[in-house]
Amino acid sequence: MRGWTLGLAFATIAVWTAGCPRSDPNDDTDQTDTDAADTDTLDTDSPDTDVGDTDAVDTDVDACSAISGRTFASVEELECGLGPNGVALCHWHLTLSADGSWTWQHSDYGESGTWTCADGVVSGSGLSNYTGTYDLGAGTLSWDGHDYH
Repeated sequence: MRGWTLGLAFATIAVWTAGCPRSDPNDDTDQTDTDAADTDTLDTDSPDTDVGDTDAVDTDVDACSAISGRTFASVEELECGLGPNGVALCHWHLTLSADGSWTWQHSDYGESGTWTCADGVVSGSGLSNYTGTYDLGAGTLSWDGHDYH
């Protein structure tokens, strides 16, 4: 009962805060976003200094910065080994840690190594070498032939 009550309290707070209006719905500025007329839809909490910014994506953040420290899941469910009824499917996961290491849980095993990024092109090395790209606007990482969000 205690867990249920606590969960209900958190759900109530989440619903209440989601319904709170902002003073200006077109102003996504925060303590580090200093552009005067920022109307972009993605605020990454990093300094943004382009005045009159009306792009859909904050151009002061590059693709390589956007993926650092994130975990991605495959868009599609992919093969994860054999189950009692044959091939089992699941989402694969790729973590690109801020320290330059990566872990990739795919199929029924995992790999790890180091990664670098330049101009949205991701290179990973470990047991094998991998290359991928990150589309900042779409938020999609393509890695070894599969898309991840």
